[in-house]
Amino acid sequence: VYYTHERAKRASEGVLTFFIRGICHRVPLSTLCTIYGFENERQHAFVPDFAGISTFGGHIATGFFDSAKTLQTDIRHPTLRYFMKVLANTLLCKMEPSKVRVQELTLVYYAVRSLVHMGDVEEPADDVWPNIGAIFAEHLVKLKMKPFKSKGRKKETVGSLLTPIFIHCGVPLDDAE
Repeated sequence: VYYTHERAKRASEGVLTFFIRGICHRVPLSTLCTIYGFENERQHAFVPDFAGISTFGGHIATGFFDSAKTLQTDIRHPTLRYFMKVLANTLLCKMEPSKVRVQELTLVYYAVRSLVHMGDVEEPADDVWPNIGAIFAEHLVKLKMKPFKSKGRKKETVGSLLTPIFIHCGVPLDDAE
């Protein structure tokens, strides 16, 4: 993922670049948002710090939130638990889906904050919430680089998540595995 200004990453200036069969493809992050149906108005390319994360974690899960120990099974509401699993396995392409990390919990709060009033949760300002397309693109790049950094032999897959991008770019899929 490349940005016009790398120090001040703005989603509207970001481009996902990749090679398939020796051909370079470039997809602007705004187009990526359109492909997947993500909101495109937000500009931040990172998940903000969230001072109220422990309070929010206490609202939805049993016990105190600790990113090293909290599991998805600690989330009390089955719909939120399922949403967390979907978020971990699809958008974030996480290979350790049972753990609840700070970034995931922050994104879950972002998703439910307008649905549930939690006045005691200290949240980031409205203008610092992330562009989900930019987050997704960054995770795709991390996932692509993982085999080069990982010592394990575990095969990483993202299934059909990439298919909409390939279709948009006109990549033939008839001989894909």
